[in-house]
Amino acid sequence: MLSTDNKTNIVKYAFCYIIFMALFVRLWGIWNVSTTDEYNEVIEGLRVCSGHINLERWIKRFYLYILSVEYAVYYILWSVFNSFSGPMEFAEKIVRNMGPLFTLGRLTSVVAGTLTVGVLFKTGYKFFDRKVAVVASILLAITPFHVDLSQQVKVDAVLGLMVVSTLYYILKLMHGSNVSKWDYGWCGFFMALAIQTKINSILLFIPFLITVSFGYKMVKERIFNFSKFFIMFFIIGFILGNPPILIAPVKFVKSIMGLGNVYTTGVNVVPNDIIGFLAYPLYYFRSMGMVISILTILSIIYVLVHRKKRQIVILSFIVSFYILMGASKNLVAYYYLIPVVPFIFILVGEFLSDMHTRFVQNSGPVCTKKLILTLFIFFALIKPAINVVSHGISLSGKNTRYLARDWIEANIPPGSKILMDSGKSINSFAPPIAENRESMERTLKKARGNVNEGKIIHGMVDKNALIYYELLLKTVPVISYDITSTMFGLDVEDIGYYKKNEYEYIILSSGMLKDRTSEFFRKQNSRVASFYKSVYSEKGVTLIKTISPTTYNQGDTFFIYKL
Repeated sequence: MLSTDNKTNIVKYAFCYIIFMALFVRLWGIWNVSTTDEYNEVIEGLRVCSGHINLERWIKRFYLYILSVEYAVYYILWSVFNSFSGPMEFAEKIVRNMGPLFTLGRLTSVVAGTLTVGVLFKTGYKFFDRKVAVVASILLAITPFHVDLSQQVKVDAVLGLMVVSTLYYILKLMHGSNVSKWDYGWCGFFMALAIQTKINSILLFIPFLITVSFGYKMVKERIFNFSKFFIMFFIIGFILGNPPILIAPVKFVKSIMGLGNVYTTGVNVVPNDIIGFLAYPLYYFRSMGMVISILTILSIIYVLVHRKKRQIVILSFIVSFYILMGASKNLVAYYYLIPVVPFIFILVGEFLSDMHTRFVQNSGPVCTKKLILTLFIFFALIKPAINVVSHGISLSGKNTRYLARDWIEANIPPGSKILMDSGKSINSFAPPIAENRESMERTLKKARGNVNEGKIIHGMVDKNALIYYELLLKTVPVISYDITSTMFGLDVEDIGYYKKNEYEYIILSSGMLKDRTSEFFRKQNSRVASFYKSVYSEKGVTLIKTISPTTYNQGDTFFIYKL
């Protein structure tokens, strides 16, 4: 038998190994990450630094304030070393090279994702046992989409940390006489930050209320008094997560009430082929493999059979989250699983821990049984581990956006007139080639027109955001092009129009081609779908280059046509 000190040391070593593994797989390759939403978060973080709070965008704010503090520190440090003579010089340089800001944001997500693994380990160890802690934290450490989201300048890694921190305190509230008012307070604080990070975290109230109801009859007076701390800290966390709600509370409430439209109507996207009820189990299966998926099903059945209070609390969040997110075809993606997978892994860990105890205690050689269980767990982890390794390898080389940019700048003359799949306000997913002066003047004129007419694009481009375009116009590089955006594949003419107006190149992405020629989209906008289909067959349109992802390069496939 192991002594208590030896067991403690084993737990410490296991924790350190798991944290190091989680940190390494999340840190590797962040220099080659490139995703669409990153630009939104970085630019919004800069907006906060400039003192212009965006009162058109009320959700996902907490992460932005973290970024804004980091960017302010970055500016101060580099100003000390005389890299920038003032805010405007800094702004002029940074709009043309946002690399340092992306790196800071990605490192923030790396740290948040790694800390989430650590908090889950602590949760499993404190409220279950060391086996639950090890199993749950290893599973989260090598969950492919958690690794992926922990490398991006997006809110999801921070969201996961806030949710798991809330779970820790919810479970702590079940410990009767050992519960303090501060436990209620911290529970409310982290829950508020989670909700401010993403609104679907409001479902955390369900396991919280169930936990409170379990202890109500025994200590109802104390619970009532402690709940005051929950409310007080919740309010503090809610304001800290988004201070502008104090400036415009009515506008905030109206914005939150309108979020239901996002749930039922996607923005610029084609609905998923299958509803979330089917899509999310499929995503989970693809990421974690058959063995972990089967263990997950068995774990849920195990909870339904035994109905322990802790298990019911955890399962209540899983079920409510599945019902809410599963009912939509518009909000369906891997990253929506971030809040719920830690709850799932706790149940899987407890199921395996109980099965391990029963298996080892039965007759037969203990060493042989432990070896069998070790081999089984190793086999179960193969699929997610392979997925994570493949993901890491794919970040070894440049993203296809930058490969395409390099090819374009080397082979297409500056000033060429190009139609390109790009966004409505910023270029966040196309090859990052620069617009020339004529192109930027058109972009700025259109942005000003939208602002004057009261059109706010994606809750982003208001009058204070115009400085971004003005700085780009002021700093146009030598290698730049006359670019017209397809406006997220929603604003195009027929091929004849582009020939007539002397466009020289068309740059399209496979993702946009697929979405804009889908059966659903053809019914909604046949004119746009016809354009994308005609590129393949139209005479005088020649495909001159295809840049595709490889084992070592992530990204979309880009098709470059010459007219």
